[in-house]
Amino acid sequence: ATSGTPAPDLDMAISTPYPALTLADGISRPTKTATAQSKSVQFEILPVAFNPEAITNILVDALDQEARVLVVLNTVGRANAFLRRLEAVPTLQPSYFFNMNDVVCPHHGRFAPEDRNLLDRRVSERLGKGSLPGPLLLVGTQTLEQSLDIDSDLLVTDLAPADVLLQRVGRLHRHDRSRPRGFEKPRCLVLVPDTDLESALNEHGDVASAYKRLGYGSVYEDLGVLELTCQALGTHGEVVIPRDNRLLVEMATHPECLDALVGKRWEQHRQRFEGGELAKVVTASLATAIYDQYFGESSFNEFGGPVAVRLGANSLELELSSPVMGPFGETIHRLVIPGHMAPCHQDDEITVIDESDGTIHLRCGDCYYKYSRYGLEVEE
Repeated sequence: ATSGTPAPDLDMAISTPYPALTLADGISRPTKTATAQSKSVQFEILPVAFNPEAITNILVDALDQEARVLVVLNTVGRANAFLRRLEAVPTLQPSYFFNMNDVVCPHHGRFAPEDRNLLDRRVSERLGKGSLPGPLLLVGTQTLEQSLDIDSDLLVTDLAPADVLLQRVGRLHRHDRSRPRGFEKPRCLVLVPDTDLESALNEHGDVASAYKRLGYGSVYEDLGVLELTCQALGTHGEVVIPRDNRLLVEMATHPECLDALVGKRWEQHRQRFEGGELAKVVTASLATAIYDQYFGESSFNEFGGPVAVRLGANSLELELSSPVMGPFGETIHRLVIPGHMAPCHQDDEITVIDESDGTIHLRCGDCYYKYSRYGLEVEE
């Protein structure tokens, strides 16, 4: 709904044509139907989010059947930890794992720009159109659902908001190709906690740290949407895409559904989330130029702080003190340090301390890092 216009009720919202464009006048205008073929996806809820290695036998069986398996987790730390565990499983053949120049690795956004380009090309080569068949296990994060035209036989994913899950499912049975036996139909395994998400909240509506490590309340701030997504998948385990896209998203995001999550913890969490969203709007308004009004006298943002204009804008991209050979044989000249990993007092460059056993040890300001086939990590 536009500002000042109430949202349509749930039934009307679900029946609204999809896809559609809503212009400034608030009137929705249907667009042409997508030409892509529909697909019926079977969602399976697995209550093993805190113990993802419980699905190891499922992965082994799928790979033994020569399936291409995509595992998309919500955080880099979670993806790296899971891949490390899987590499220690004796029944998983080394040849099953995705690799770059014979070096097993995940795919996420915490690689040097030079290495990220290599990995993107390698992923497209192994899972893109015309790629060769054969078993493959690729573990990564949201980077796998963005701008990569890839195809898997089986998708395993952390719980995420409905619209994000649909984006991930776009990498399942995406291309027209023959499937291994037992994987003729699209199947998505969703890893969730073994309790409802109200258990993740304290009396103030804050999210427990254990759940934040799953990406709940951190990557995806609104736990209400996550809870409703899980409920919707439990009710509609088989989803026809794109026919049911709007149904799934409205069941997870519509105000009527969010209001149905009752209790003090949900109320407190909703207030905190909406307060945070309002603060972002206010901050953005202080730095927004309104082009259809007289500009008049200008002044700087009185708060004097930086204004983020895109995701990742608070990250640091710095040159290395000296070029170094990366884990895949490419010379690395710079690295990007995400904002949450950045030092309090940064240097003008990242200092290369030493290299040992395929790991580059680094320092920037008061923080120490390591860079390896798992990407950039904080040195423990």
